[in-house]
Amino acid sequence: MRKIGAIIVVLFASVFPACSHMDSYTELCKTCPDADIRLQSCTKVIESGQVSGAYLAETYVRRGIINEGKMEYDPAVRDFNQAILLDPYIFEAFYHRGYLFEKKGDHEQAIRDFNQAIKLNPGYVYAYISRGVAYRGKGEYDRAIQEFNKAIEMNPYIFETFYSRGFTYEMMGQHDKALEDFDQAVGLDTNNLIVHYNRGNEYYRMGDFDWAVRDYDKAIKLNPAYANTYNNRGNAYRSMGQYERAIQDYDQAIQLNPNNSIQFRNRGAARFFLGQYPAAEQDFAVARSLNPNDPYGVIWEYLAQTRAHLGASIALSDNAGHPNPTVWPGQVISLFKGTITKEGLLSSAQSKDPVKNREQHCEAYFYLGEQALRQGKTDEARSLFKQAEETGVVNFIEYSGAQVELKQLTQKLTQK
Repeated sequence: MRKIGAIIVVLFASVFPACSHMDSYTELCKTCPDADIRLQSCTKVIESGQVSGAYLAETYVRRGIINEGKMEYDPAVRDFNQAILLDPYIFEAFYHRGYLFEKKGDHEQAIRDFNQAIKLNPGYVYAYISRGVAYRGKGEYDRAIQEFNKAIEMNPYIFETFYSRGFTYEMMGQHDKALEDFDQAVGLDTNNLIVHYNRGNEYYRMGDFDWAVRDYDKAIKLNPAYANTYNNRGNAYRSMGQYERAIQDYDQAIQLNPNNSIQFRNRGAARFFLGQYPAAEQDFAVARSLNPNDPYGVIWEYLAQTRAHLGASIALSDNAGHPNPTVWPGQVISLFKGTITKEGLLSSAQSKDPVKNREQHCEAYFYLGEQALRQGKTDEARSLFKQAEETGVVNFIEYSGAQVELKQLTQKLTQK
């Protein structure tokens, strides 16, 4: 995706064919395609003492934009500050400084800058898009949607607007609307990696795994080096029960990014579902070592150890990890340690948010089922796995796990 707010404003420039043909630092600062030469030339102009006022302000903006493109954000902000001191009516400085404040997480200051940019140039649609992103960063989703709607009214053909509004709807849990906007964004830019990736994520959340895979396939063609796409496609294959295919994707994700604990945990789950418990235990151990505060790493390592007969107390020992036992799903570890009851776990899983409540109960029923299974309470385990399945949280590992366990229990029953 093109960076929202990073649309480079070309100030008063004409394009020259080659830097070597220019004699003036002024022209090099404006037009040279080599960013380093352009940066050095702008600095020469600024330090020459031969320009002042509005023209000097424009030069600071040019240099700030170059630094912005090089991700040198602090020098860029200083340049935009100086430009505003010299010319308080130069909207580009407010706009680009707002973008950088947003990048730094200062949503309030970003909004103030975007407000000023819009006051100075109310027809610049990207300022509304960027202000919407800043409101979303503050958690003011409805206000963000208003900004994106305004941008669409001004110009209904800008890809970033639909993508940003769709992403906001996704965060609001309005998945149908998110999907509609991602469709619009794809229609405007069919070869954009991030839209296919996020639309794939949306299909995955909705349980449309075949469509999710299609989008992930497209995203991988556009950028075969993005590890998250392989990981998420692996999740889709795992949810479809294609565990070997999922493991291939997790292998690729791990090769691209070997320091991501979630990828090891996901591969471990696929191996667990295939009955490859020692290999699964190794993956969960790596996941826990990469992120000791992740309770899921501890929980799944324990489950794999119980199946592989490796001494399950290892995963639950006090030095195995540092998850918070009072924050979900830390209570599951307490269940396995025997310090809370089934009723206590189900109480901990309750949430006022209906979506979160359903998701946490899916997890609770699955882990209670695993405990019952380990204790030889087959009928109770079957009932708990069915309850996990009935939550309908189809994109959760625990939902897939409940289905696997129910299938295995049924097979054992028919073999008797």
